Amino acid sequence: MSTNNIIALCISGYAALVATLVLFWNMYMYSNDRGKIQIGGFFGHRSDGYSPAEEILYFEFVNSGRKPILLTNFGGYTKKKYVQNGKSAFVINIPGIPKKLEPGDRHQVTLTNFECIDDTVKSMVAYDSLNNPYKMKRSILKRLQKEKKEMNEMNESYRAS
Repeated sequence: MSTNNIIALCISGYAALVATLVLFWNMYMYSNDRGKIQIGGFFGHRSDGYSPAEEILYFEFVNSGRKPILLTNFGGYTKKKYVQNGKSAFVINIPGIPKKLEPGDRHQVTLTNFECIDDTVKSMVAYDSLNNPYKMKRSILKRLQKEKKEMNEMNESYRAS
């Protein structure tokens, strides 16, 4: 084998290695190049300054991915089974949904009904138009359930006095 053949073989081997690495990198980037919804929530008070403050449950949906997402549903799953077909799923009617979220966009919702954060709720999930699930972090759900329990205890002690 001549020196020119060895150099050509090394260059072609290096080119094949680089092309393979680029292929795997592109496959990785393509699989991660999608929208992602992060769900946050907290309890608070809403007031217009004149009437007494109203307790609210605030949810925020943020598209932290690179592609737009059409947010279509929000609901959850409970620990106890409901009667209808043995399913434990529920859907919350939220104003403004369906909503298209561009990358970095957020959709904010306030609710005055707190039944969706019951102790029997196992998980809260948002769905996009392709029916992909995006779960609320368990730590956020547990914090909301704890805050709701504390609010109920405080309201009961207030009514008793």
